[in-house]
Amino acid sequence: DPKVALVAPLQEIDPQVAMQYLQRGMQPPEPVDVYTSIAQYLQQEHYQVERVSLTADSRLPADADALLVLNPSGFDERQAFEINRAISNGTNTLIAVQLHTYGYQPGARGGFTISGAAQTSGLESVLDAFGVAVDARHLLDASHETLAVPRTQNIGGMRFQTNEPVRLPVQVKVTEAQMNQDSPLSNRIANLLYLWGSALDLDTAKIAPTA
Repeated sequence: DPKVALVAPLQEIDPQVAMQYLQRGMQPPEPVDVYTSIAQYLQQEHYQVERVSLTADSRLPADADALLVLNPSGFDERQAFEINRAISNGTNTLIAVQLHTYGYQPGARGGFTISGAAQTSGLESVLDAFGVAVDARHLLDASHETLAVPRTQNIGGMRFQTNEPVRLPVQVKVTEAQMNQDSPLSNRIANLLYLWGSALDLDTAKIAPTA
């Protein structure tokens, strides 16, 4: 089976929550892998999946047939070099870059407000060499999806968690009719939630020699 090297961040526990564990003499929970479902899906499609942390002592496997980089944030020069080398060596590579992280905050009178914070991938120079840049503007669309966002309420001294529907234009819904049917990456996807996405700026003069 073809091998996919998966590079993706682990979800670290909130520092304040970690401090509460330590104050109680307990070890904080380990970071959570929120990308396990992607690995499971690839395995169902008969791919071998090797998760790579890309630390100082960890390199990309030389026998990887494809490289999947999800939500890179603050990559250093060595990590960028490893990914650039894989691309230059002809490894099929998919990089999912997000320039903003978002948070939903419940409003005092109901509803939610949403805030975004900028982040950098550290792969800007790598992408630029191939004629690709990520637009820093927020991508909005009239076709958007409703999400169930949890809200914690205090009623009579007891805490309850409910899910409230939130419909915002950053929760873009891409339908089957909008998918590229000529691409094996998308021609089997019926619908897609493109959450907090950005558009690409393509330099065709740079892309043409490497296509």
